[in-house]
Amino acid sequence: MLRKLRLIYKVENPKKLGTLNQSLGSVFNSLFMSDIFKLDSDLFDELHNQGNQLKPFKLSMPQWDEDNSLISWQIISLNKKVSDFLEKYSNSLIQKYEIEQEQCNLVFSNKSLEEAIDYQTFMGQVYKDTQEKLQSIHLNFKSPTTFNWVANKNYYPLPDPRLILLSAINKWNCFSPKLSLKDDHLLEELLKTVLFNNVIIYSRYCKIGGIRIPSFIGSLELKVKGSMQIIKLLALCLKYLEYCGAGAKAQFGMGDVKVEFKFKEE
Repeated sequence: MLRKLRLIYKVENPKKLGTLNQSLGSVFNSLFMSDIFKLDSDLFDELHNQGNQLKPFKLSMPQWDEDNSLISWQIISLNKKVSDFLEKYSNSLIQKYEIEQEQCNLVFSNKSLEEAIDYQTFMGQVYKDTQEKLQSIHLNFKSPTTFNWVANKNYYPLPDPRLILLSAINKWNCFSPKLSLKDDHLLEELLKTVLFNNVIIYSRYCKIGGIRIPSFIGSLELKVKGSMQIIKLLALCLKYLEYCGAGAKAQFGMGDVKVEFKFKEE
């Protein structure tokens, strides 16, 4: 089940929290995991025991408002268990966090919880929105993004279409086994439909657990051309990134993506 919970907190002494900008995702991941432990120890143990496996949730990178007095973030579920937990969590929110190392407090201000949707419904929505006149798909990487590079066990901080699509397919298959995208030729067929266009990226670092991870932010446009069946699957994989995040460390706020469809004009 896919679901988003948006939280807004007032920041007391925001200059102190601002010193953590490179590691905000790590800070808020710790807060969320601590809350899971308090509210559902079984879920906490399950997540903890997964080690380096894909996690069934994504945290968005915390965002400041214009005057740096409020900070907002999203928790996104990728399976039913976390979706159900978000329902419980939204009714049991911590009213005040104390970030001791920075002498900074977060005071609850507002929340919004979306209705959960299953993978079948999500697929139907994307297919309905993917019309014959789809010309390109625009991806805006809003938070630092990087990919696991298996060959040399390192990070790959570039928007490679193969890694972007593989990230989405792997996460989909992990959390939606009953509606699988497993196909030996799917990735290659998807890559045949896209052409890199208008790439603008900037190098960034994201700090997690004291480690600076090379990454990027920016945007790219993928021109599309091919059969409607394959284009719909392409749109599905890319739109799913708005929930699961692109690449590695999505549970720490990395890989936030906004996906927009561009259509041919009449």
